Amino acid sequence: MPTEKRVRAFMKEGVLADSVNVLILRIPGKPVIYSFPSMDVRLSAMEKDGEGSDELGKYASYSMKENGRVIAGLAKLYRETPEGMQGLHDRVILDWTSVDRWMEEEENVMVHPRDPYTRIDVLESSRKVEIRMKGVKIAESSRPMMLFETGLPARYYVPPKDVEMEFLVPSRHETRCPYKGKASYWDIRIEGETFKNMAWSYLEPFGESRKIKGYFCFYTERLDGMTVDGKEIE
Repeated sequence: MPTEKRVRAFMKEGVLADSVNVLILRIPGKPVIYSFPSMDVRLSAMEKDGEGSDELGKYASYSMKENGRVIAGLAKLYRETPEGMQGLHDRVILDWTSVDRWMEEEENVMVHPRDPYTRIDVLESSRKVEIRMKGVKIAESSRPMMLFETGLPARYYVPPKDVEMEFLVPSRHETRCPYKGKASYWDIRIEGETFKNMAWSYLEPFGESRKIKGYFCFYTERLDGMTVDGKEIE
């Protein structure tokens, strides 16, 4: 699938790939993948280190030396592709985790490329949400934000003024999402008992998720109780 986005890959020494002719590949059960025209990748900064094949075809593998270390398998240049994959001929796929930084236009991309078939909607709601742990009310709100993400259950994000913050303790745990950004976590502590990483919040969320900035979401699956309009949520 072609995309009109400008996509760039950066190493510590500078730009490794820069293209407005990227294809997005969707492989069942895997995150989507960028593929670049070979002319838009600095193959001259790499060395060929072998050949191989996978479900996408036959490729030449390239490595790169940077700051005294060798990054093996950094790039795959596809030369022979099976029927249905001819569009990959003379294209390069870079190993996602070996690249230092990815950008679409002027925005950073983390974890993996954004799937054009994944959608996020954040809607203001008037549903009454109540969250409990060990019989203690942790949050109650009639103004949550509901976040709908393709393929995942709806999540309720509660404004901080509706959370009993004396029960939350900041955690060092963090996660990253290509669609929402970096999440910071909080433990719940009640009468000396700590329940790890039970709540999270996006302090600088991306694009469509900006309406949940600073709001708190709780692990429904790990709470003692959560009700929405009086109905227990499992």
